[in-house]
Amino acid sequence: MISVGSDSITWTTHLISIFLLLISFLFIGYLTQYQRFKRIAESVENRYLVKAPLYMLVRDTVQQFTGLKKMPFSQVVLVDPFDNGIKLTGFVSEEVSPDLYTIFVPTAPNPLNGNIYHVPVANLTFLSIPPEIAMRSIVSMGNGSSALFRQKSGSSETDEYPLSSEAGEALTA
Repeated sequence: MISVGSDSITWTTHLISIFLLLISFLFIGYLTQYQRFKRIAESVENRYLVKAPLYMLVRDTVQQFTGLKKMPFSQVVLVDPFDNGIKLTGFVSEEVSPDLYTIFVPTAPNPLNGNIYHVPVANLTFLSIPPEIAMRSIVSMGNGSSALFRQKSGSSETDEYPLSSEAGEALTA
């Protein structure tokens, strides 16, 4: 016989508890597919869970990784924050309104530091390049910046980014 307080009973109890907890989560997730239960879940979230420490951070992170929320910094822009013709490489953090954006401009070579600007859309040039290319340019302290001014010419991954006429004007400015 197994004595009370032995390791096998403790592990069995823990495994059963984890299993029941996972089944509960799955059942609650299944119920929230229905409009009536979705409203109840939103009410519980707004009333209680939002007050829990780190809940909003975890919720937003999960939503970003599952695609329920748009990832920040997914859109690369050239920003002229002071309206003087000098362009900075930045990333859209948020669309505040249709004509105002919050832009994060990282510093080189450590892109975790940077400045935040709230800029009218007239001072932004939206680029159709992957954020990884822009970040590579920042980390390498500007080397490879010509890739910021190129448009992808085809669907092949080996295609070059030919220089656009708009880019030539920006490079000479």
